[in-house]
Amino acid sequence: ILTYALYHQTKYAIIIDTCEKYPRKLDFNKDYPDVYYFIARAYSKADQLNKAIEWYIKLIEIKERADAVYYLGCALANKGDYDKAITVFKRITGKETEEFKALAYLQCGIIHTKRNKIKDAEDNYIRAYSIAPKNIQVLYSIGIFYYLHGDYQKALNYLSELLIIDLGHGTAHFIRGYIYEKQGEITQAVAEYESLLSGNSFVLISRLRLGILYFKQADYKKAFEHLHLLYQSEEKTDALLFYYGLICALINHFELALGSWNALMDRHPEDERLKVNIYRVHYLLGCSYANENRYMQAIQEWKEYLKGYTDDINTKKNIAELYFRLFAAEIKSGDTQKARAFLLEAAAFDRGNNKYIFYMALCDYKTGSFDECISHLDNLLNTELDTLRIKYHKGAALVRKGERAQATEILSEVSKSNEKNIYVSHANWLIANEYILNREYEKAIPILEALLC
Repeated sequence: ILTYALYHQTKYAIIIDTCEKYPRKLDFNKDYPDVYYFIARAYSKADQLNKAIEWYIKLIEIKERADAVYYLGCALANKGDYDKAITVFKRITGKETEEFKALAYLQCGIIHTKRNKIKDAEDNYIRAYSIAPKNIQVLYSIGIFYYLHGDYQKALNYLSELLIIDLGHGTAHFIRGYIYEKQGEITQAVAEYESLLSGNSFVLISRLRLGILYFKQADYKKAFEHLHLLYQSEEKTDALLFYYGLICALINHFELALGSWNALMDRHPEDERLKVNIYRVHYLLGCSYANENRYMQAIQEWKEYLKGYTDDINTKKNIAELYFRLFAAEIKSGDTQKARAFLLEAAAFDRGNNKYIFYMALCDYKTGSFDECISHLDNLLNTELDTLRIKYHKGAALVRKGERAQATEILSEVSKSNEKNIYVSHANWLIANEYILNREYEKAIPILEALLC
């Protein structure tokens, strides 16, 4: 009675411990074979197969009962002694043992499957089904057998029979959903997966399949809804991290995409394709930030992108342009030092772009670094930039530097140009101003009159 009670309370360790301590007291009376049975089953549950086999054999020597023979065969099969297991299973005969006979054929089918003897496996599964056509274990196993071997219609048939008996069989619903998905029968697949979304162990995997299924159907909104809910759970599989990152990237949730794929990259740092995808999302996030005028964040994202695409000249130029915009904002706010730092970054990312050299000259002009300003402007002569503009600013720098003779000479060159250019007027104003400062009013007046006309 104690052994019975302990077994049904799943206290297998206590049974085993008692058996180990008092072996003679347990091996005492063959009028109580159930004691042997519970001991054998306890050893089986504890995966101590050699001990289990020993006690099954003791029990069978007293009385060859179908359950003991069946579980002895299972213990041998679990040890890998397949030939001995099949021999034992064949000993189950008689009408009163139909259930265990069906299960024995089922186990033989599993053994032949493991040995890749597919025809023998199928024959044994069919025999099991012919004996016990309403046995859930038989229906499930034969359905899985056909599913794994690509005969989806037969798999669906047997799993459908199972669900008539047990409508709540989660695995059967899930496998049916997966088969329908493979066959392109999306409506049926969705129905199977959705039937598993409440109160069973298949909620997570079913929601994942629904997310993937909707993604493949380009229904990104529903895909995101399922995958986002799943992402809130503690269990984040590789498949979830990949597809959640992918759907987030497609619907412009780039921060979420990076969070998911970076977590996946932590698990698989060798995955080069994933690394490339992450670089691309950094680029897209940079574009998003740039469109929102969040220039510094955009720059940081594009710099991350360039770690994978070091030769992307256009992105480097885009970074330079954003640094230039930051430069312009700081100039406007009056922080020349910070502005200059941004301009240096712009020039570093777009080397050879004379625009940044020109504005560096203007920055030097504003800070009173006239020699540096003039040097930059000299380097820009005979480039694609407006020559009159360059010369005007050089003349202005020379004026501020105190070299008025040279300044007047350069500014005069600009003022005599026949081009319609604002810097012609600016040069004339500056020359007139210099005459006025030197009290040479007779020279300043005709220039000013011409400008007023």
